[in-house]
Amino acid sequence: DILKTLHGDISDTIEIVRGGRSLIDPLGNKSYLFRLNSSKFPQLRLLREKESEMLKDISNSFQKVLQKKSITSNGLKKSGRMEDIEKSQLDGRFVVSIPRNIASDVGVIRGVSERGDTCYVEPSELIERGNALSEIREEMKSLENEITQNLIRLIIRGAPFIQSGMDALARVDTIFAKAAFGCTMNGIIPHVGNDGKIEVNDFIHPVLAGRSIGIHNVVPIDIVISGNTGSRSLIISGPNGGGKTVALKSFGLSAIMSKIGIPIPVAKTSSVSYNTEARIDFFADVLVEVGDGQNVDGGESTLMARLNACSDVIQKISETRPDECLQTSKDIVLKQHSLILLDELGSGTDPTAGAALGRSILEKMLKFETSRIIATTHSPQLKTLSFDDDRFNCASVLLEAGTDSQKFKLPAFKLVYGSIGDSYALGAASRCEPPLPDDVITRAGDLLSGGEDGDGDYLRAISASLEREKQAAEVATKAAEAYRDDSLRCRNAMVSLAKAYEQHFSRLERRLEVLYDELQNDESSDAFEVVGESLKEIRLVKKKVKSQEELLSERGLKRVPESYEFTDGETVIIIAEGEWEGESATVSLDSLIAKDEVSVTPSFGWGVSMAGEQSDVLNQSGANAMILKRREVAIWDYPSDTSWDSNYEEKIPVRSVPDSRQKLYDVFSSLKTSEPKKLQVSPPNKPERDTFTSARQRKAASAASKRDKKKTSKKRNKR
Repeated sequence: DILKTLHGDISDTIEIVRGGRSLIDPLGNKSYLFRLNSSKFPQLRLLREKESEMLKDISNSFQKVLQKKSITSNGLKKSGRMEDIEKSQLDGRFVVSIPRNIASDVGVIRGVSERGDTCYVEPSELIERGNALSEIREEMKSLENEITQNLIRLIIRGAPFIQSGMDALARVDTIFAKAAFGCTMNGIIPHVGNDGKIEVNDFIHPVLAGRSIGIHNVVPIDIVISGNTGSRSLIISGPNGGGKTVALKSFGLSAIMSKIGIPIPVAKTSSVSYNTEARIDFFADVLVEVGDGQNVDGGESTLMARLNACSDVIQKISETRPDECLQTSKDIVLKQHSLILLDELGSGTDPTAGAALGRSILEKMLKFETSRIIATTHSPQLKTLSFDDDRFNCASVLLEAGTDSQKFKLPAFKLVYGSIGDSYALGAASRCEPPLPDDVITRAGDLLSGGEDGDGDYLRAISASLEREKQAAEVATKAAEAYRDDSLRCRNAMVSLAKAYEQHFSRLERRLEVLYDELQNDESSDAFEVVGESLKEIRLVKKKVKSQEELLSERGLKRVPESYEFTDGETVIIIAEGEWEGESATVSLDSLIAKDEVSVTPSFGWGVSMAGEQSDVLNQSGANAMILKRREVAIWDYPSDTSWDSNYEEKIPVRSVPDSRQKLYDVFSSLKTSEPKKLQVSPPNKPERDTFTSARQRKAASAASKRDKKKTSKKRNKR
């Protein structure tokens, strides 16, 4: 209420007007002034109106005064210097610039130019009007100061409430900014737990997505780190420039974004259900050691800067007790998990010593249960930690599948878990700008191949094999997804066709009900003959379709489960032996019958030809409700929607049977099928058939074959 009252007092108190002509804006079209609103303060409006009238009066009489003076001013007009007279304002007074020798004859001198040869004179006839204008302006200034002071006092009294409102507005603006970011970057809201776990599929780094390359061209990665049960440390390896550090930063960035409530960006090609279980737990601290922190002034080398940073991290996490938790405003207890990011661990010194130091640092950090570690390295000893210690997991960035024309493979920027990768330093050297000379890279390759004992080649061979298997698995996955999409399209088209038939049969039943009512009420024989002919056609169609109904009952029905609940008007099939076996019936809910019984009313039989032609329906009227056991009826075994991925289901409108059938045919025709090539192997003892180029040759060969058979039979008879 206070803010509302304050808003009513200070709203519309300021207006924007044109500032008039100036040296910067000679035309007066681009300069503006802020001033108190005349419509808000009536007294100020009256004074400004008086000022405007006075200015108009002075402007109208100014030219007349100048012409009168020019006639009597020592031949000023005759000398041709009338154009030298300029009208201007000086300290709120209207003056003219004229030569010094005639200034005193024109009026009161209000100023002199720097050179002293020109004076600024206020004409004597305008002095009284100028005094009145000055009084009006002084009164306006006094009133404006009074109004301004009053407004300032109002704002000072409401300052605490204004600050509170600005804070609320800032929070609302932040919320909208986060929502806009999520909509732009295809953001998701992850689940937040208390186990120090991260699991997000197809994460997109927002910095890369915000660049000119766009979100569609960024390679997504899966970021996964186990919670309390599992590997609490991830060692990332792979080629230089392959995206290890970006993956490392993605873990920390996602944790911070989730902590402050910013949606997590994922790839737009990723389905929603793929990330419904996305999870980023709460991390009290995100501790980072990235980059070269050497300090010449402080005497720190690259190695010492990194060791000092690792020492600070260990000191930080050791100060937090395992049982110490954070208490939120909603009585939620959060463990103080720490996410630790270490880049290029084990580098900066001798490889063996660096690996030993790196492993000891990791083992020390993992002694604290609340720590989660993501580290990148080129050290072979650290890459293989996951094979000896269950607390570690490994991952690597991959290279693209190379071609024969490429001497070195390019990074694919994909992160694969459970594998280790080689550094491929020569591949990184080949991508230098400006490029290194070819003989330098060739010489480095010769030295590398000659100086190794074979372990490096073996590791690269394993990595290459894993990459090929990964690529083959990706190809198979894409093929399986394509088959799934085709199956879903077929399923949707068939369901749409079935619904169209169901609506079509409902319309036929309603038509037959109308015809039957007319037959009951009309005594004319002509009407009876017409209906009789129609019923005869219906019986023929029903007889033709009866075998198809039996086939559907064998394959498309299922028994009623014990937990199944019937709905009023539901269609079921009677499977009890008797005259109604195989007929459809409508369920009628009755609370007086036993739980293992159901009340049904036999309904109409119906049928349709497989070509889609319409057929009439036989109405078996006069059927009464029957009480059957639940085991004596069956329900249609439709595929449930939960057994299919609803994200892929198309919303196909049900219009008519021909439209739905055409939709199904279109789906079938769009499927890409490929049959495996069969080997043509001819039987060993079976002669090959002759080939003929025309029917005449085939007939002639057949006649010759018959003659040969007759001759052979005659010879046998003679013998």
